[in-house]
Amino acid sequence: MVGGWETVVAAMGGLLLGMGLGMGLFRGRERELQRALDDHASGLRRTVIPVLEDHAQQLGLPESERAPGVDDPLELTVALASAIQTADRPSVLPFSDTIQAPRASLTED
Repeated sequence: MVGGWETVVAAMGGLLLGMGLGMGLFRGRERELQRALDDHASGLRRTVIPVLEDHAQQLGLPESERAPGVDDPLELTVALASAIQTADRPSVLPFSDTIQAPRASLTED
């Protein structure tokens, strides 16, 4: 027959072992997620951000409107895309701004 103290010690040992295993598995998953996040950030810096920077430069956006001081690649991507959309919007005419002319007036006489 097992005494009360042995049961308590066994329960505490099982609890500590379970917590240790859980923390170890969590840290491994955390490292894996951090590595994936770093890969995505690297991909944004290598491919997307240069394209957005080039487009902003072609539109003539000043440096002050291109998210200066933003270091996070995701925030920088969103800020650049927003600045480009804002600068690009006035150059897009709504459909109602088009000229409507009858086909007969467009043909040569």
